[in-house]
Amino acid sequence: MEAMMCGTPVVASDLPTGVTDVAVDGRTALLVSPGDPAQLAEQINRLIGDPALAAELSAAARTHILEKMTHATVSRQMLSIFEAAMSGGPIGAGVRLI
Repeated sequence: MEAMMCGTPVVASDLPTGVTDVAVDGRTALLVSPGDPAQLAEQINRLIGDPALAAELSAAARTHILEKMTHATVSRQMLSIFEAAMSGGPIGAGVRLI
């Protein structure tokens, strides 16, 4: 999210860890299969070779984050993480970014 807010185009692994809450494939980022370095390299090269796509993804990502990540939303997420940590449960279990 920090990279997206800074205007950096993002290639991320398609993991069920909240990444896909902000990294929407083809809209706000390019997603690749976990453990597929060839696909990762291909998507990075795609962004390097297509500055218009990189700019489009960057702008959409920043807008998406600003719309979805309000102070109230972030506060609820942090509280959920702290509660999980205090209860001895796995941190991040069931926590969604948006």
